[in-house]
Amino acid sequence: MDLLFLAGSDFVNVKLVGKKIYFKKIVNGVPTLQDISKIKLPIEGILSKFPDLKGKEDSEIKRIGSERLKEHIANLNTIEERKLYVIKELESIGCKLISIVKQGHRPIIISKNLVRKRDGLN
Repeated sequence: MDLLFLAGSDFVNVKLVGKKIYFKKIVNGVPTLQDISKIKLPIEGILSKFPDLKGKEDSEIKRIGSERLKEHIANLNTIEERKLYVIKELESIGCKLISIVKQGHRPIIISKNLVRKRDGLN
């Protein structure tokens, strides 16, 4: 399942595969999947979710925070739960959901207006 978000003027594409979450990124013109551990999680956000990490080095906080996030996602029972979790978390930081694409299905367009506004169309 693919989730497409608009973050400011950038698109964020999230791919849910089984119990894992990947972010699609364009590298040298080629779309690649990045593991969730590759994203730059803000220290403040990690500490707000895991206050027991306070006082550790930043690199340690990021490593442990990423591991715990992966564990949390893997412990969600269904792909629907993982989808809702990703949507909730990304919307909480200002991303807007544009579409959902399930394997073998047509995209479900959530908001055409967001794309039109971003591209200067009305």
